[in-house]
Amino acid sequence: MYSEYFTDVCREILQRKVRAFSCPVLIVHSDRNRVTWVNSTYLVPEIRKQEINLEMTLYPGYGHGFVWGRQGITTEIFEKMVDDVNRFC
Repeated sequence: MYSEYFTDVCREILQRKVRAFSCPVLIVHSDRNRVTWVNSTYLVPEIRKQEINLEMTLYPGYGHGFVWGRQGITTEIFEKMVDDVNRFC
């Protein structure tokens, strides 16, 4: 899926951008969006290859974008996300 769009040029761009990271990376994501698949297939392996400190937090069952009050994001889930980000920082 989508691999025909990930050309050598795209790979070079991704590698250049990841090499520019100068701090640890936190990825907070759901399991119900294509972005998750793309990140897992291309971005995350490149970050790991560059040995950049990476932490991933999964919130299963939600869509893309964690907007309080939308897509089932409750106060409790929102507060957990804020706590996870604060802990990482």
